[in-house]
Amino acid sequence: MAVTSAARLARPRWWPGVLAWALWALAMLGLPVVAWLDHLSRQAGRPDLAQLSGGSVVAPVLALVSAATVVVDKLSTR
Repeated sequence: MAVTSAARLARPRWWPGVLAWALWALAMLGLPVVAWLDHLSRQAGRPDLAQLSGGSVVAPVLALVSAATVVVDKLSTR
């Protein structure tokens, strides 16, 4: 019995979901790295290079988390 091309396409692809979750985890691991680099730049006397300063912490973190979560949702439900 030969396998048709329609039968090959019926199998679900798992790798886009795995790739999406791996990229999401990488983005979440990047958050403390940015905070650490900010700390180091302030210690080095360069507070002008800090990315997360004062009240501007919420917007970049929320943007990163929401964008990564939307990508995971889109790629996982395909």
